[in-house]
Amino acid sequence: MTNFIRWQIIVGVLFCVSVVLVYYNIFQTVFKDDVTYLTNLIGGLFLFQTFSIGHYLFKRKFSLERSSKITKSIRFISRIVLSLGMLGTVAGFVYMLDRGMGTLNFHDNESVIQVFKMMAQGMATALWTTIYGLIASILLSVQTLLIKTDV
Repeated sequence: MTNFIRWQIIVGVLFCVSVVLVYYNIFQTVFKDDVTYLTNLIGGLFLFQTFSIGHYLFKRKFSLERSSKITKSIRFISRIVLSLGMLGTVAGFVYMLDRGMGTLNFHDNESVIQVFKMMAQGMATALWTTIYGLIASILLSVQTLLIKTDV
């Protein structure tokens, strides 16, 4: 089995998992809760790099030197999506503390409820961007192995 076929299997599994996540409204929840929109950027970089890997594997016209450059590029993007996930974590916590605590009025129950809603949205941003960045980085690292072993 060629590595291009292995890549197609990986993409097929990812597509099936994505369909299930859309069916259960997980993607909608992630994009609704992320106030930084970093999950959109992470997802876009992941999709771009995944299809670039597929293109390289389909063409299979690269030498050991070219394979090394491609692998470095994929590792770079993998680190970027991981870093964006961590940046989203920090941004989510800043949002949670800045928006939530700045408007807190303990004497007004409605104010307390609104603060907790804002804090929950900040925490959701922090956690979703972290999960998204970690998963994208891991999946790109797995795909890097396909190019390394294809030469």
